Amino acid sequence: MKNFELFLFLCAIISTPIAAAEIKTLDFSGGEHSFSVFERADVELKPFKGIRYLRTIDGGTYRILLPGNIEYLLEIERGEVRNHLEKEGYVNTLKLITRRLSLEASKKLAYTFHQQFNLDESELDEWFERLESGDAYSRYGKGGVGNHYPRMGMGLRTTFGKEQPAFAIFSVSWDESFSERWGTSIKSNRQLNVSYDMPELLEGVPEFTEVPEVEPVIVKVGQPEPVIEEKATSEPESEEAAERVVTEPIEEDVELSSNWWLWLISAVVVFGGLGLVLRRKN
Repeated sequence: MKNFELFLFLCAIISTPIAAAEIKTLDFSGGEHSFSVFERADVELKPFKGIRYLRTIDGGTYRILLPGNIEYLLEIERGEVRNHLEKEGYVNTLKLITRRLSLEASKKLAYTFHQQFNLDESELDEWFERLESGDAYSRYGKGGVGNHYPRMGMGLRTTFGKEQPAFAIFSVSWDESFSERWGTSIKSNRQLNVSYDMPELLEGVPEFTEVPEVEPVIVKVGQPEPVIEEKATSEPESEEAAERVVTEPIEEDVELSSNWWLWLISAVVVFGGLGLVLRRKN
């Protein structure tokens, strides 16, 4: 029994580093945003073909630490890292893109983000109303925290699907020129002590939105009745009139023709008979 318990204990010790390695931590909390942050987290930056300032990172679970004791724990499908144009080897923008989400999941992530960072939800309400009504409205990008350095934000995109209609994009931006223009710095950050845990938020939330099935309506198209074109002729007043108009001249012609032959035969017979009588008298 002791050997079995020892075996379980050793398995727990061995599996703990493996489980911990599944979460990759990118620590920007001290203000540093060089590529060395990714190197320390053993996260490979892969060059994006054709765009020299863009790199990608693989999907997985990432813990993002930002100044002000702000922590994100995100499950992403992929990530994009934009290189600072003026400082080679420094991150300008980090985008973390989630998988496809159900309507319930996308609402949970979006509204929690807005509430934790005191963002206006009116345009978010409008976006979800249009999304639920089937409107192909593809982009929501008003979830930005501009008074924090680095600047944080959350956007939404539609997938044009019913069961998983949206996905989220979390962004972190180290734009010095923007920060100087708006007077933001690490010292002036207003958002402090915020924990945003995506796996915890989506625990128990359905992965797919239930979409009611709609039976197709079959419309039967009847055969069109044949159309008979009527000639523009004057109609007779009645059937008798029609019969009289068409048949009477024909019967009269036949009757006259028959009488002519009868009169001819009768005349021949009469003249023939008279001739025989006169011959006998002579």
